[in-house]
Amino acid sequence: MKLFSKKKKYSMGTEQAESTLQNVYSACDIKVLVQKASIKEIQEKHRREAFSYRIILITILVFLCAMMLLPFAFHHSPATVSPQEQSASEITVFQHHFEEGLFYLTLTGGDVDYENILITDSDGNSIPLTMVDPESATITFPYDSIELNIYIPDKNGSSLHLLLSPK
Repeated sequence: MKLFSKKKKYSMGTEQAESTLQNVYSACDIKVLVQKASIKEIQEKHRREAFSYRIILITILVFLCAMMLLPFAFHHSPATVSPQEQSASEITVFQHHFEEGLFYLTLTGGDVDYENILITDSDGNSIPLTMVDPESATITFPYDSIELNIYIPDKNGSSLHLLLSPK
């Protein structure tokens, strides 16, 4: 008694398989409009399709990873700076960030009058500036996540009014 018997493997060449298939079609009176393609051509087409799907998938994954890491590339501010009124002043906020309890505000344009910059809270109390650096056009002041009004005058008499709001 044999417990394990080797199964027979049947194999047929490509030409013999095509001939047999054509005989079956002609016996059944079926006309087949099929382009003949070799196995190598079919495999090559499959490889190209699989490769293009892999490239698309890798591109999407790289893009999604970059989008997830993008917020870590910039300083985050716990507040929003927004202009409150149109002014004739050419002063604009170039950048801002919050670091170790201090809010850094960098300005551009206009002839800023750093001596008269005024920062007040919602009760009208004045907030002192910690640092004023006209060379880098940066002002620094303490920030405790409260709403502040920032008035930045220029030497021509115009003023930029900013509202600093917690997020």
